[in-house]
Order: sequence, then structure tokens, then C-alpha cells
Amino acid sequence: MALVGSNGPFIKSHTSVHRRSHSFTASGLPIGPVAGSNANAFAQANALHDAHALPVHQPVGHIPHVPLPAPVVPVVDSHANANAFANAGSAAAPVVPLLPFAPAHSGASANADAHSHAGLGHSSSSANADAHSHAGGLGHSSALANAHTHGLGLGHSSATANADAHSHGLGHSSALANANAHTHGLGLGHSSATANADAHSHGLGHSSASANAGGALSHPPLLGSAIYEHAHASAQSAANGGPFLSDPLAVPIVPTGGAQATAVAHAHAHALGHGHGKLGHAGHVRGIRSACDTPDAYAYNRSYPLTPAARKEDEIKFSIGMISDLDEDSRQKSKKDLWRSHLKRGQLTWHPLKNEVSVKWDKGVTTFSTTLNMKGRGMEFSELVVFDGRLLTFDDRTGVIYYFEGDNAYPWVILMDGNGKSSKGFKAEWATVKDNQLYVGSTGKEKTTSKGEFVSNDPYWIKVVSPRGEVQAYNWTSNYKRLAKAIDIEPPGYVIHESGVWSDTRKKWFFLPRRCSKEKYNKDKNESRSCNVLLIADETFENVQVLCSFESRLSQDFINFYYIYVYDFQAILIGGHVNVRGFSSFKFLPGTNDTVIVALKTKELENDTATYITVFSTEGKILMPDLKVDNDKYEGLEFL
Repeated sequence: MALVGSNGPFIKSHTSVHRRSHSFTASGLPIGPVAGSNANAFAQANALHDAHALPVHQPVGHIPHVPLPAPVVPVVDSHANANAFANAGSAAAPVVPLLPFAPAHSGASANADAHSHAGLGHSSSSANADAHSHAGGLGHSSALANAHTHGLGLGHSSATANADAHSHGLGHSSALANANAHTHGLGLGHSSATANADAHSHGLGHSSASANAGGALSHPPLLGSAIYEHAHASAQSAANGGPFLSDPLAVPIVPTGGAQATAVAHAHAHALGHGHGKLGHAGHVRGIRSACDTPDAYAYNRSYPLTPAARKEDEIKFSIGMISDLDEDSRQKSKKDLWRSHLKRGQLTWHPLKNEVSVKWDKGVTTFSTTLNMKGRGMEFSELVVFDGRLLTFDDRTGVIYYFEGDNAYPWVILMDGNGKSSKGFKAEWATVKDNQLYVGSTGKEKTTSKGEFVSNDPYWIKVVSPRGEVQAYNWTSNYKRLAKAIDIEPPGYVIHESGVWSDTRKKWFFLPRRCSKEKYNKDKNESRSCNVLLIADETFENVQVLCSFESRLSQDFINFYYIYVYDFQAILIGGHVNVRGFSSFKFLPGTNDTVIVALKTKELENDTATYITVFSTEGKILMPDLKVDNDKYEGLEFL
């Protein structure tokens, strides 16, 4: 049977030692005309002829599928006790698009020299011991002993070794060697590996590995190089470990421009999460993912604010917005199965020279609605954040993250409570962006009954969401407890968080807790336990600074006073505290190097609600005292 576009057939011959070699085919793999191809076979022994093809399961969802006739890639296999030669090669071939594929095999095994040429490229092996070369189509090539292999497809692969050397075609290349081993990958680029121990390099584009010997470089093809890289340090980790992502076939693949890995004994660089082979000792490898100028490379949208500030003489105007949490009133009375929320827009004006701030709100609001709910509650939005160029909000009842487009809000990701293995939606209360990832947190207080009896630690978990919507859960119990301890609060006392922001400029965490109490939680008393404290922590939460006017129990609705709270780190004088007004959201004023905070405070006292906005510096200077905005409760603030 002839290969599509070739001038001659593939031939399979066997000597007295009969071994089968398999060819696999997959639909959607166009192979262009092959220039300068020829075919012949010779075996200096009794030979048997056999050729066959088998189908193979192909991955879907990541590589575009083009429904074209399925070419059958036959097999060339030569086994001899002496010399054996077989080829059906090609001198040149056009580009083969990277599509769903499956490997084909050809092999040569000899006690002397053995050569095998097949497929769209070339594969050869010469050995003083057994040598195996697998090639053909877009498949695999390998060599054992003093061997050379030249890869398939449109590129080349070679390996030289005193021990085992393996090279796997189109997206897979590897070398096992006690001496030097070089593999040059297939497709449109190259990869190489040099090792004194076992080294494996597998790539859909290309990757490389080196160990105890020369370096390894990878040169990316047009479609990018190794996508997910990862290493195993022991045989057990090789057996049980996974790829860079837990299930890379379940998420979109982000091609990168190159991958490079180095190990003491054994290195693995994996693409698509597929890898196999021997394992060395004490191996460690750090995979490198880089976003280069490849067509499919993902670039995070750093636009912030989304609307450019308007500058005029000595003032700067910003567009701002806040989102409502109407609690049970979110349910529309006129429509039983519809829930709503309001987005209120306005303009914040900053006078840098005077260090003054003023706010003016637009008339009316934009109303969003949905039928999504959990137990009759929904669209109770608790935060507003710009992430990856989009405005997001968070439903603290259903756990759904929404994004806005025009006057519509669409569900994007759903977060489940605790570690994610829950039937209850995550009670998202604060969110911020760190390292191009979205951090979403809850109250940071153990879940209790209305009388303060323990239920679970689920609110101590946070979620980290990638720009593509992948969600990871992290237990932040120790971080939250360090924040509470910084203001001398220990169980049964508690701190409730509804606002937290990471400062990339200052490399610190900032939290403005809503409630603080040294007493046991009580639902009725909780409404008047607001606090005025700014907590500043380093990235590891090892050091926490306290900037505060802190009083957990006040009987008056409003008290003008100055209160000094002395703590190990610092004592800061700050004024103006209302025990029923707690922080619900804040953002840094752009252009201030994260030294000025614009914050919302909300009041919830029985059925009486209200929202206030205030501005102050991170050193405690009030730039704008509490200013009432609305009688509705707004819990998310952002620069639009």
C-alpha cells in the first residue's frame, strides 16, 4: 500500500526472528505531496512480509479538526542477524499542519548494522548491539546502544548514546544516555537533550532536558513549543505524579515559545501531560512557561482603570461605580423568579496639589437581573473588581462570578464553598488581583450558628481564579488568624472580612475588616461591632502592621473621637468611628502609589441600611470623611 503522495510502497520484512510493528492512523491528518521519495527493501536472511494498520484514540478539543480522508500509514520493519536495509524515504516535504494524529512505527534490530528509512523524514540506527528505530509518518523513533536516529515529519531527530537513546516523533523527543545524546524534534522546530543520566524530553512543540552534562536548548516551531512542563524526583512520583496541570486535556492549551529544563540525574519535560521512561535519582526540574509572540499566546489585559482618567489643570477625574447587595430584597416582587442588582455610577475628582477628594454620583442606576438563585436567594453582589480587562462582580449566595458587557451581566465561573467539594455556593466577600490571578475570599471567620456555635471552617478558604477560569482552593486559616492576632483577638472573639486588596506596588496585603469583637459571635450584637482598623501584611503574613481606630462596643450611633490603639508594630492616631458602619469594599486611588484608599462603609441595623464613602491615606489622614451615598446597601466599589 502506498503512502499518499509518495512514489513507492512501504515494505515490511522479517527475518527468522518475527516481530510485529504497528501503524496507527487518525482522521483529519492531511499529508502533502512528498518530493524525491523512493522505496526499496533488502534483507540478507529469510524474510517474511507483513503490513498492517490499527486505529488509535485521538485527543480532541485542543487541536483544530479538519475532516479529511484518513491516510493509512503502513509500516517498515526489518530484523536481521546480519545486515538489514529498508527504506521508503523522502528528501523533502511541505509543511504538515498540526492536527489530531497518531503514531506509526518502523523498526530495525540487528547484531550488526541496521538501517531503516521511512515516512516523511528519515530514521536510521547503527549498533554493535540491538538497535531499534521506530519511524514513519508522524510517529516515533528510538535507538538502543551506539545508535543514531534521524527523526520524522518535517524535522530531524538524532541520538548518540552508549546506553539507551530514544527519540519520539512529532511533538515527542527524548534521549536516555550514559554519554551524550542529542535529539532534534519534528514538526517545524528542534529540541535537544544531553545527559549523563536518563533524560527525557517530550514536546508537542519542543522542549529539552539536560543532566550532569552539556546544556539543552529548544528552538520553538511556528506553533510554539512545550506547553506544560514538569518533573518527577523519584520512581514513585513518576508513577503517581501528574502534568503541570491536573488535567491539561480539560483546559485550553497555551502554546509557549520555548521550554528548558535541567536536572542532576533525570529530567522530564512534558507536553500535553504525556510522558514515560526510566527515572534517575534525586531528579528535580523547573519547567519554564513563557508567553512569546506566538499566534495563540495568551496576554493578560492590564487595562486599569477601564476608562482613562480625565486630566484638567490641577484635577484628575475618575469614573467609579458601586454594586448593590439588597439581600432578600434582591428578589423582584413583581416577578417571582427574578433577582436583581443595581450598578450606581459616579465621578471622583482628585486634586493632587491640595490632596482633596470629592465625589459626584450620576442620576439613576443600571439594573441587572437573573433567574439564577440558591434557595430563593441570588444576585446579592458583594464586590466589584476589574480583572483581565473585564468588570467582574460576585454573588455571595450562589458563588457565581459575573462579568459585565454593556447593560448585561453574564455568569462566568461558579465557586463552591470551602475546598470546592460542596453543594453550597462560596460566600465571596472580597476579591483582588495578584500576579494576574484573581483572589477571592470569604469572611475569614469560622461558620457558626446565630448563637456562635461552631459549624465549619469553610469561610477560611480562598479561591484563586486564572484569566481562563481555572479555579484552585487554598486554606488561609493561618493567614486570617494572624490578622486577628495582630489586633489581639483570639477565639471565641472574631474578625469578619469583607474587603481585602493586594498592592502590587508595595508588595503587601491590605485589609479593612468589617466587624471586630473579642466576644463570642452573636447575630444581634454583631450589627454594632464594626471596627476602624487597617491591617497591612507582607506577602507571607509573617509581619502585620496595624493602623487603627478600634473600638468593638459603642452604644452611640455616632461618636466623634480620637482613639489611640497601641500595638507592637505601631501606634497611629486616626479619627471618626461609627460602630454600626463597617468597611465593605475599598480600592487604591490610581496614581498615588497605593497610599490613598477610597472605601465604602455600609450600615445594617435591623431593617435600616445605608452606604457611605470615605477617603483616607494609609498613614491615617482623612481626605474625605464619611459621605452618605444611598439608603440601599452597596458592597462593591471599583474604578471603571
